[in-house]
Amino acid sequence: MPLNATQIITAIGQAKLARAMMDDLSVEVATVALGDGSGIRYAPSEAQTELRNELLRQPITSQSQLDTQTWRTRVEFGTDIPGFWLREIGFIDASGDLIFLVAGAEINEGWTGAFDLLFQHDLNLTGIKDGLVIVNAPDDAYVAFATRSLHMQATLTLQQFKLTEAIKA
Repeated sequence: MPLNATQIITAIGQAKLARAMMDDLSVEVATVALGDGSGIRYAPSEAQTELRNELLRQPITSQSQLDTQTWRTRVEFGTDIPGFWLREIGFIDASGDLIFLVAGAEINEGWTGAFDLLFQHDLNLTGIKDGLVIVNAPDDAYVAFATRSLHMQATLTLQQFKLTEAIKA
């Protein structure tokens, strides 16, 4: 489900990140909440402590760290979820606090319900110290396999290049 919306760190999230940085700890995002924004798109606020109208909440099924500033999160929902227009997304820490909020006038609404929903979102951590936020979920096996495969191919190509250079010399 593609999204083009505003992602903010809530005031609670900012406070937890500041404490974690001082104590050399991390904030663990473990759950995703989805809502319909009470029927409208809206600009998210740092003061929010919850979604405007949360309709689903589920632990993150899998994650992969794409780079030091981006975590890809996946959550799988079954067919028994209610149908609604997805307009807001919350990333919740292990204590149940809303840390990140995604919403906004530009959000590409998506309909849920009546089918299995595989929700995927790249959590952007630009400007946040590396390691300060972690996503507490199993590694995404597909991304891990692709990453390992690409690394092995790159290593092989480098070795072949070095061998070619040595032969030329």
